[in-house]
Amino acid sequence: MSDLDLDLATDRYERVVEQNLNAVWRVARRCGVHTNHLDDIIQEVFLVVSRKLSQVAPRAERAFVVAVTTRVAANWRRSQARHPEVPMGWIEDIPIVESHDYEPVERRQGLELLQKALELMTEAQREVFILAELEQLTGVEIAAQLGLNEATVVSRLRRSRELFRQFCHQQQKRTALGRLPNALEAG
Repeated sequence: MSDLDLDLATDRYERVVEQNLNAVWRVARRCGVHTNHLDDIIQEVFLVVSRKLSQVAPRAERAFVVAVTTRVAANWRRSQARHPEVPMGWIEDIPIVESHDYEPVERRQGLELLQKALELMTEAQREVFILAELEQLTGVEIAAQLGLNEATVVSRLRRSRELFRQFCHQQQKRTALGRLPNALEAG
């Protein structure tokens, strides 16, 4: 590899890191990585990316980085399940906001509900759901990056969406039932 090729590869790698660092952080968190381990996970993701980036088409870089992140996070979760040292959840380290501004509280509650919904899915379903719904990758991109048949991606996504809808429906029922006594008292 010439010096020019090395410079181009280095520039490409630096650009990929800069463009995808936030996505790697988000995906790792959504996959259940505890904040105490995020730096290590992110470093591991970009080590894999640096080794394999030359094999990735430029238009597939983001999908590749996100897929690597889900795999590294899944490996971390399996390791934590075998040797639990840190709580598996990631919501507990979001600071509690003591304010009259309800947006941060609603955001925290939303994150807690999202985490609960994701925990209902199998690892394979959760991986596809996160990539499709939260990271906005297409079915073709997901299939290519996970090494799956596109029909398998569609099937897993359909099932994960159904689980998510069921979870949301149950939460709406609980919320409505929780408010019912208060409504009766006011009337």
